[in-house]
Amino acid sequence: AGRNYDGPGVSKHSTGENSPLSYSRSHQRSHDKTDNSLTSLCCGIVARTIDCYEVDENFRNLINNLPSHTKERILEEMCDLRCDPSLSQEDLPVLTVELLRVFVHSEIETLNLVFSDVNNRMLFECLSLERLKDEVGVEQTAECEEWEDLADESSFSGLIPYHAGSIRTLDLSYCHSLEGGVKLVAQFVESFPKLTRLSIAGCFSSVAGPETFSAIAHSMPTLKYLDLSGCFWLNDSLLRSHLLAISPSALEVYEWGDAAAEDLEGGTPTELPLPNLERLTLRMCSVSSRTVSYIMSCRPQLTIITS
Repeated sequence: AGRNYDGPGVSKHSTGENSPLSYSRSHQRSHDKTDNSLTSLCCGIVARTIDCYEVDENFRNLINNLPSHTKERILEEMCDLRCDPSLSQEDLPVLTVELLRVFVHSEIETLNLVFSDVNNRMLFECLSLERLKDEVGVEQTAECEEWEDLADESSFSGLIPYHAGSIRTLDLSYCHSLEGGVKLVAQFVESFPKLTRLSIAGCFSSVAGPETFSAIAHSMPTLKYLDLSGCFWLNDSLLRSHLLAISPSALEVYEWGDAAAEDLEGGTPTELPLPNLERLTLRMCSVSSRTVSYIMSCRPQLTIITS
């Protein structure tokens, strides 16, 4: 798969305290690694062999009938396989659109795609309703050459995005095939109305990254937790302009430290982007401690984690 990331070389084999591998293992896994229950063992086996199954009606029914925590556990086990430095790409199960759709449409709360090869097209295809009604009201399967166009209502007005209303956590950390952009965020807004946790750690190029962050800041007010760790394109100016509603031109002359949050250009704290944000994670980012301290002083409800 192509890579839409032009930052420092990062792979699942990177090591060290601040490596993506260390980050993923410490931050993503919610279950005990010493858990040797039958459920744990079965989830591990399913994760390792999942691409051996034919994604048909029987498979969809099987997954749908599993408890939500078991489905999420299978996705976590697949994440662990992708983060295992002893495994080559050929040893990993392939995450297809059909397989991804089965999990997204199965009432899970956490969608964990860390280190996967998911891209914009896969997400658009997975998160778009498959049926349209023709002029006489007969449902037909929607076909589209460019799935990116689906975010634009004028280009495909009959298609309604799928609403994965149960999903509250979306983890796309180190998905280097993602292109990002406004249309991708628009799809998130439509498909995940209850999303409160989002991680795009280590994602996007120096061009797509700022554009994507800007779209998130101004169109996803329900977010409480946002992880931008390892986003090399993030800087002081970008962070201040999108968290304090200060225009880029004003940043050059703004004497920060001399005004409270209500004096910021852009209005009162209730008008700030991401008004419900409680925690912002910025590990391995090029953001100064001065900026971090100032933003937290202007937004007392916000905790910023840098290490």
